[in-house]
Amino acid sequence: MDDLILSAFCDSSYSAARQLEERSRRVFQIVTAEGGPPPDRYMFTLNGLEYLVEDPDGQVHRSVEPVLFAVRFPEDYLATDDPATLGIRVVGCLAPVFHPNVRAPACCFGEAFVPGTPFEVLVRLCYDLVSYRLYCTEEARALNPGACKYIREHRDIIHNLRSMPLFARRFYSSATVSHR
Repeated sequence: MDDLILSAFCDSSYSAARQLEERSRRVFQIVTAEGGPPPDRYMFTLNGLEYLVEDPDGQVHRSVEPVLFAVRFPEDYLATDDPATLGIRVVGCLAPVFHPNVRAPACCFGEAFVPGTPFEVLVRLCYDLVSYRLYCTEEARALNPGACKYIREHRDIIHNLRSMPLFARRFYSSATVSHR
């Protein structure tokens, strides 16, 4: 990798990926890290998330299979001339997720995705996508207008999907215990 700044970014991303894997309680798992060193291509899974899948006959049902994503940091990742297509060029969803923002392998994160988005934010965006915390509500702007229409007509379904939290919850207390 000739670009020293991109190389430093990729090095930082690799460290972040390893830390995320440790903190996520197996929800996020790295499958491969390639290129470099440091790696500039990753495949990872998100596990323990319930999401929608459309069968070839048009029936929509729930799935809990791991969702595989591919990430590739291109040479222009930190300063691109085409930010509108950057997300599609960087992140791919390799699972049949029935979602307004997914037409596999393309997935769209809207304005939340900008050049230089850190790796840990990419993972969070993927998690939010699969857990339906992030989705387009306008059919004309959706990658998958059929999924957009379905979700608009069946909002109760996505509210009842189960998902493990990406990170273990930590409870902190500011209470002081005194003994008399």
